[in-house]
Amino acid sequence: MIYEIQSKSDISIGATLVVKIPEEELDKNALYTIVVDKPDFILPFRHRIIDGEVEFVYQIGMNSKLQYLSGRRAPQEYAQMWASVLNPLLDCDDWYMNPFSFVLSLEHLYYDKNAKAVNYVYIPSKKAVADYDALKSMAVEISKQITVADANLENKILWSIVSEFNPKDFLQLLKPYESPGGAAAVMHEPIHHHHEPVAQPSIPSAPPPPTAPPPMAPPPMAPPQSMPQQPAAGGYAVQSPSPAHGLPGDIVINIPAKEKGKKEKPPKKQFGGEKKNEPKPEPQPKPQKQKGGLLGGKKKDAQAQIIMGAAATPLMPAPPPIMHPPEGMQGNMPPMMYDPHMESDATQILDSNPADAIGLRLISNLNLPQRISVQAGIGRPFSIGRFDTRIGAKQSDFEFPNGTKAVSRRHAVIERTQDGYFIVDLGSSAGTYVNNIKIIPNSLHPLAAGDRVSFGNAGADYVWET
Repeated sequence: MIYEIQSKSDISIGATLVVKIPEEELDKNALYTIVVDKPDFILPFRHRIIDGEVEFVYQIGMNSKLQYLSGRRAPQEYAQMWASVLNPLLDCDDWYMNPFSFVLSLEHLYYDKNAKAVNYVYIPSKKAVADYDALKSMAVEISKQITVADANLENKILWSIVSEFNPKDFLQLLKPYESPGGAAAVMHEPIHHHHEPVAQPSIPSAPPPPTAPPPMAPPPMAPPQSMPQQPAAGGYAVQSPSPAHGLPGDIVINIPAKEKGKKEKPPKKQFGGEKKNEPKPEPQPKPQKQKGGLLGGKKKDAQAQIIMGAAATPLMPAPPPIMHPPEGMQGNMPPMMYDPHMESDATQILDSNPADAIGLRLISNLNLPQRISVQAGIGRPFSIGRFDTRIGAKQSDFEFPNGTKAVSRRHAVIERTQDGYFIVDLGSSAGTYVNNIKIIPNSLHPLAAGDRVSFGNAGADYVWET
């Protein structure tokens, strides 16, 4: 990013972004078409020239950051979201715009929940502010934070992004899912194809005349005891299905039984154990193998190793025993663990869950969750909302029960930065209050220990604790 983007907020105009570029770098053709036509896929802005620089002030308004709306979505909504992300980059030539003058960063993608579309920050500059790597990185981040309730589709999406990401081909992959009928057809296509029966001969309504042979009569079968114990030609035989043999048209493989009298070979040991009643062979050197353990390092004694993902991890020792306090002192004491490295018989008090120390504690008399444990990391906001039975899936990190008054389905997020914790209202219908003051939507508001936080105006009141 060659230009700095500054975030500002004002009680009169709300949250804004400010970008300044040199006047000689201004793309006047793109600026003119944007001002006249006002494309609906970019944030609205105003501009002015000050001391040889062009200042752009973008109005965020009721648009929320797309990264705040993470969670699982239905296939149709998921496909429409991706279309609103990528179509502007493919169609921007109509406005003399450069696709790499869009700010291609998940942090600066905004979602208009009324129009259900994504809005970009576009800088009308002759110099590009992004490149293909930024585009692919943005797509990867979106796929991590916003998932789809269809494992087959999600696998296709991930493969398309990590292999060779092409926006046009990517949208073509999602095209069948954009409409409800098309999405359902694609989702059920594998199941329909799997259960599609083969063509069966129709059953005649009346028996044929006795003089004529019955149609499609099967050849006479020999008695079972005279049948050879081998499959039909090719090793396969199509049989009439039964409850134990699957669906109509399935192919059943008849495996020939082993002849009597032949001694079967004993199965090989899966993990190379010793065979019973046999002397243990002496270990032979293997010059073709690399020296060491699973990853080429030295093996320590006889300790086994387990591969987790791409790394080898030594087996963990058994956990130390829990020391219970003497009778009469059970109280609310935290668990005490024995540490063999500590001197004498001293015990060490461990914190059961340090993350619980950061969060919101209920201070109202309503029958609501007593505590909201906030686990927000830098670049990973913690979302708060209300469970919606129409969606049927969790969409926020913490959700109030369905029917909680004045709490929106996507209400607010708590974000952690280098400067501390901040709360952001996501344009909720009833608003978010800190110390009884309604905060500006889609703008960072700092949190300090003891702050009173209210979600809506119907009693969902909490106090911030760190």
